[in-house]
Amino acid sequence: MKRRDFTLTALSSLTAFALPPHRPRAGRADVAAVREAVSRFSRADERFGGGHARAGVERYLGSVVAGHLRGGFARDADRRAMTSAAAELRYLAGWKAFDAGEHAAARRHYDRALRLAEEADDRALAGFVLRAMAHQAVDLGHGRTALDLASAAQDRSRGHATRPRRHSSP
Repeated sequence: MKRRDFTLTALSSLTAFALPPHRPRAGRADVAAVREAVSRFSRADERFGGGHARAGVERYLGSVVAGHLRGGFARDADRRAMTSAAAELRYLAGWKAFDAGEHAAARRHYDRALRLAEEADDRALAGFVLRAMAHQAVDLGHGRTALDLASAAQDRSRGHATRPRRHSSP
């Protein structure tokens, strides 16, 4: 191998190492797949109870959904739709933890769901998550907090149509 060829090959190899790994851009099909997963996990929850498939929801969040959120999006509408779908799945993870009596885990999921819903500008979903948080506060005997959360839920979703959800608040 000529010295010039070796140098070009070496530089090309070093450049490849320096570039960030390619992340495919998430799009409408990816959003549809996550929404379908939310629907299936919700139906399983309704049919078999909150503890069923909880680990699956959390694994799916940590692998597939987190990967999409870290990646790029071709369109801002796709980013918002994916973030909203992630918020709904995070809410479902909180609901499952709530059903299992794991209130700290439920609150962490609800907090993340709320942040994601707000990032997606999904005010109806943000209000829905706040309502679930108020319900949890009632169950834990935190009346003042429950009232504050319920009021925030009403304020957040006022004037925004809510889309039907397959699952309800805990």
